[in-house]
Amino acid sequence: MSRSNALSPTSRSRLLSATLRGALCSVAVIPALPTAQAWAQEAYAEYDFAIASGPLEDAVAEYSRIAGVTVSFDPAAARDRRSPGVNGHFRASAALDRLLMGSGMQAVRRGEKSYSLQVVEVDGSAIELGVTTVSGTGLGGTTEGTGSYTTGTASMLKGNTRLKDIPQSVSVITRQQMQDQNVKTIDDAMMETPGISKSVTNAGNNVFLSRGFEIRNYQYDGIPMGYWAKGGFGKQADMAMYDHIEVLRGAAGMLIGAGDPSGTVNLVRKRPTDDFRLGVAAQAGSWDDYRTELDVSGPLSDDKRLRGRTVLSYESKDYFYDGTHAEMPFFYGVLDFALTEDTVVAAGLRYQRAWQPGIWAGNLPGSNNGTNLHLPRSTGLAPDWARDRIETYEFFVDVNHDFNENWHGKVGVNHFQIEDDYRTVWVLGSVAPSTMTGARLTPYYSQDTTRATGVDANLTGSFEAFGLEHKLIIGANYLKESEHYAQGYGPGFAINFNDLDTNVPKPATINMPSSTGETINKGIYGSVNLQLAEPLHLVLGGRVSEYSYDEVYEGDPTSAQENGQVTPYAALLYDLTPEWTLYTSYTDIFNPQYNYKSASGGALKPTTGYNYEVGIKGELFDGRLNTSLAVFYTRQKDRAQKLDETECPANRPNCYTVGGEVESKGIEMQVSGEILERWQGSVGYTYNRQVYVKDISASGRNFSDSTPKHLFRAYTSYQFAGPLERLTIGGGMTAQSDTYYLSGPYSYEQNGYAIWDTFARYQLDNHWSVQLNANNIFDREYYEDQGGRRYGTPRNYTVTLRGSF
Repeated sequence: MSRSNALSPTSRSRLLSATLRGALCSVAVIPALPTAQAWAQEAYAEYDFAIASGPLEDAVAEYSRIAGVTVSFDPAAARDRRSPGVNGHFRASAALDRLLMGSGMQAVRRGEKSYSLQVVEVDGSAIELGVTTVSGTGLGGTTEGTGSYTTGTASMLKGNTRLKDIPQSVSVITRQQMQDQNVKTIDDAMMETPGISKSVTNAGNNVFLSRGFEIRNYQYDGIPMGYWAKGGFGKQADMAMYDHIEVLRGAAGMLIGAGDPSGTVNLVRKRPTDDFRLGVAAQAGSWDDYRTELDVSGPLSDDKRLRGRTVLSYESKDYFYDGTHAEMPFFYGVLDFALTEDTVVAAGLRYQRAWQPGIWAGNLPGSNNGTNLHLPRSTGLAPDWARDRIETYEFFVDVNHDFNENWHGKVGVNHFQIEDDYRTVWVLGSVAPSTMTGARLTPYYSQDTTRATGVDANLTGSFEAFGLEHKLIIGANYLKESEHYAQGYGPGFAINFNDLDTNVPKPATINMPSSTGETINKGIYGSVNLQLAEPLHLVLGGRVSEYSYDEVYEGDPTSAQENGQVTPYAALLYDLTPEWTLYTSYTDIFNPQYNYKSASGGALKPTTGYNYEVGIKGELFDGRLNTSLAVFYTRQKDRAQKLDETECPANRPNCYTVGGEVESKGIEMQVSGEILERWQGSVGYTYNRQVYVKDISASGRNFSDSTPKHLFRAYTSYQFAGPLERLTIGGGMTAQSDTYYLSGPYSYEQNGYAIWDTFARYQLDNHWSVQLNANNIFDREYYEDQGGRRYGTPRNYTVTLRGSF
């Protein structure tokens, strides 16, 4: 039955336009747009749906009865297909969207309140939606609103490719999983990703590792943005602006050329929706953590050619350690404009600010004999004058064009700037357990401006030859990263942990010599997917890169360049069935070593890393569940080796040579998506053995102390049926084996541990839900990183009230 609203359809449309125009005023100037009464009534009519999951034919019949919509379809095509159902208060188009999720069928509007259902042709490309197409296409490239822990396609390899057709290990953290696990930062999301571990820098920033190697390549919507795109505290974009993230493990030289054979992270932004949507959330959590969110999206013109979206958030919080606070406002806005039926232009911006008084790196000192000092987890070491002030500006523009049904082009530009004024203390030295003395607090100041500009242009499509279909990707990208920074240290002050006083004097002045650096990485890339036979595909590709580096570090200049670096890519895929694919792949990558200078003063040549992988992938239940099993072998050679001082000139006591080699090998398994009806899950296990193969002093040892040999991650949610259908519960765990950290003659060990989390959500009515998250529920005490001596977060709780309209 139709439900009345406080605002008339016309008033609601005008209110939407006014709201979005105000929120997006810094993106563009939007003129007032008249709204036709008939269009508004059709777009905003809402109905109460209570359609249970079951056969698609029955669900569609019930939908038609409630909404008064005619839906025609071929009974033979719909037979044996299932619908997840839809429950709640929705517009007719939004309800049909949800009704068809995962069914393998899409709805096409044929007239006023008339649709027909068509089978989705799965060809590795996402369905492009026009203004008359309802997005009921099952799991595609967008995860928002699907309720799923998996996605149908990933976009990081250009175009949209089904996960089972990517011959490397790929994981996706979806919008639903982020909401269930209360993921708020990139750091949070990465620590829920299978196969990813982390270490902690002296400045307290997380460094993420895949297969033992640091991940330094990050993308925004497929545009390379380098290491600074990830950033540290206050520099990371709030995850409220992202639909999902994609993590590819292993070398990815075709995408960017330079880096370690670790992996690449692609952050996929939320985009404007065809219909009006409003989301609000308020949170309260442990240690006075308070947060609010607003997400409003929808059309800004009668014909829906102009659409907009704004995401706002504000968070104020303390930490489990003493003396540190944070205030973080955030804004994201984006406009989409359909120039023609085939061309869409998007432009957007992000602004965020972070103010953190009482900041310190979060790392505690170790003992001078390798024993555990058992310092309280609440120990904070920041003086009163410590603080960090960060502002981030980001702008982007992209153009998508369909040349025809087979060929698609995209050009995107992204630019960001981060300004950071940082004053804190570093903890240096080790502590004698008998006296609890020996460590020092050393004042540290830095002022840093970082800029990055990324550009990517690519053409993707398919063609027929010899009666079979083949696919082609060609493109070029450009990344420029620059940094201007000044840093300096003050005199150190001894501290006594038996009588801890962290209020060391604020230095009147600190000598802060300035440094500048600029890196440019550009190249052309391409790949062709040749269908050799109906089930057999050969993929050949590669990249040719140019890489330059210029730095002046405290008056000492360094300049180097690499031209014509070729990184090949090859894979073979065999479709056992429509659901299962066997694959093997080879990927390559290089990494400049300009920071390491030889005895003659020149920069060392780049390292070369390569990755072999053999695996099997499955796409089950019409794509609602993805599985994979992979065996990998990675080797990196020509790594820098430090020479003895006697082999270096007197004016350069630290010099290096190439010759080091490491290898990493192991197994990765993962399952993600709908395990059973109403049951979502993400499960991943990694076995990784990594060692120095050739090294002057460390041959046979692990080269990554922060990478456990065994790493298991799982998270799941279940929505009850029947009288308890408003209730969803879930939880998961992270378990890992021992890790070790060598410091001089001593070894610090973190025993294996498991951390358990849980959540429960109750749907109060058609619009409002309340959710409780409890993390580390058994309050396990552990170090996130043994080398950094930083405690993991103790048991904590968060309550979230969320509304969707």
